[in-house]
Amino acid sequence: MADLAAAGPLLDALAARGVPADVQVAGDLRLDLAVRRVDATAVVNLVGEDATAAVRAFTAEYLAYLADIQVPTVNGLDAFVIGASRARQLALLDHLGVHHPPARVVANASGVDAAVAELGAGAAATVVWDGPPVVVQAAADAGEIVTLAYVAGRQVAALAGGEAVAVDPALARLGEEIVRTGGLELGSLRFGVDALRGTPTCVGVSTGWPIAVLDEVADHVLGRITAG
Repeated sequence: MADLAAAGPLLDALAARGVPADVQVAGDLRLDLAVRRVDATAVVNLVGEDATAAVRAFTAEYLAYLADIQVPTVNGLDAFVIGASRARQLALLDHLGVHHPPARVVANASGVDAAVAELGAGAAATVVWDGPPVVVQAAADAGEIVTLAYVAGRQVAALAGGEAVAVDPALARLGEEIVRTGGLELGSLRFGVDALRGTPTCVGVSTGWPIAVLDEVADHVLGRITAG
């Protein structure tokens, strides 16, 4: 199962390490729950929030199945739920007390206008994330964005404008707490600093990662296969 743009470089990196791998697109898979074995040493899940609702629902079932038959899965069901649902991302951030742009969760598109009015931001200053459920969020105004990349719960890069940067240790620890609580083996967080509040503002949680950390990702996948 893969975001094809991310899958290609990972396949190449694994091949360079002597590990054959291929891409299975979630929308093309068929699941027979009675089959208790699959032809896979390990699975890397790259399906994220840009997938359709139907594909996300199917992927959740497939990942639960892989866990049931004990196939090692990188970014399994817990991570997938966070990566695929903006609502669950916000719930995670609020659980940990992490600041983020205000948002409302609604059942469907018919609730968007009321949510925009409640946020008081105006339609041009909000972002609507397709569901289910639908999330209406105030657009981020957080200054320069820093992307923190994580592999196996450990920060492996901090990037701003594509360049490596140093981050405050407190922010690094906060990021590690988010990915650890969310169950993300591989992922990235996007932070800004609100000029008025002076506090870290999380504007994105993703199971994707910058290409700059591809080697770390491939080594982690290889380790999971070996430990399998």
